[in-house]
Amino acid sequence: MNRPSCGGLWSRTSRQGNKFLSGEIELGGQKYRIVIFANGLKKAGEKTPDYRIFESEPPQTQGAGENSDPKPFVADDSDVPF
Repeated sequence: MNRPSCGGLWSRTSRQGNKFLSGEIELGGQKYRIVIFANGLKKAGEKTPDYRIFESEPPQTQGAGENSDPKPFVADDSDVPF
């Protein structure tokens, strides 16, 4: 079976030392930037997900002028509760 790819993920480490995945997927012609974290609150025997997927924040720009370059995307998981 040879299905076309709908995106890709890269392994990352946050400033706090937590490992996560980040990347982009395309669904229905729409592209989404995502981050994936292990569900640190999961307990043995629970039917909760092993991983949680979040849509990434769009890159911030410094100004609205033509010469302003967007800041590179940096994932920050400091507000994620696990």
